[in-house]
Amino acid sequence: VIPQAICSRYGLAVGANFVWLVRILMIICYPIAYPIGK
Repeated sequence: VIPQAICSRYGLAVGANFVWLVRILMIICYPIAYPIGK
């Protein structure tokens, strides 16, 4: 409930702070996801 309240109020700021985390996850998942999606 608390993370939902924070993200609904400050969604853009929270998203901007987690860009680095998303990019790291994309790099980690790339070798598996690319052949499956191809």
